[in-house]
Amino acid sequence: MWAMVKTWVSFGNADLNVPPDPNFIGPPSLIWGDADVLCSIDATQRTLTATVLASEREITANRDYQLTIFVKNPTLTIPPVEESPTNVWQLDTFDSPSSSGVLPIFRDSITLKGYPVYNKARQWVVRNQDPVTGVSYRNGLSAIPGLFIQLQLPTKLISGDIVLIQAPAGFLFND
Repeated sequence: MWAMVKTWVSFGNADLNVPPDPNFIGPPSLIWGDADVLCSIDATQRTLTATVLASEREITANRDYQLTIFVKNPTLTIPPVEESPTNVWQLDTFDSPSSSGVLPIFRDSITLKGYPVYNKARQWVVRNQDPVTGVSYRNGLSAIPGLFIQLQLPTKLISGDIVLIQAPAGFLFND
């Protein structure tokens, strides 16, 4: 789905690390549908091609647009771009083949930093109760004799890995 976000002119000083506010709802005249653009995905499922179909539609220069794509995160950990130079999103634009008569003509390209993807814990349990009696400790400022925390991770921890557990505001861990 394509949607024009704003109509102000950009002077090239936009921060590419900060996404614009999403605009999932807009006037029907600004939202592109299936008749306006054809989206196809290649066999690797890593390349999406959007082709403008409607002759009355165009993506004009110096306007901001929002492209909403629904994807699934990979099943493996993706490190930040500083650790993995291939963790980038590439956007290329081409002129219509009808303009050249033969092949699409390259227009421009931009590379945006990807974001890290981490495996989540398969199980995470915090139990604030006596394991024998089942009594919960809920009185303010009272000591909890044994806070039970259980987690199951999707991968093994190795030397140097860190498990960081941050308590909610007001809770204090004792040594």
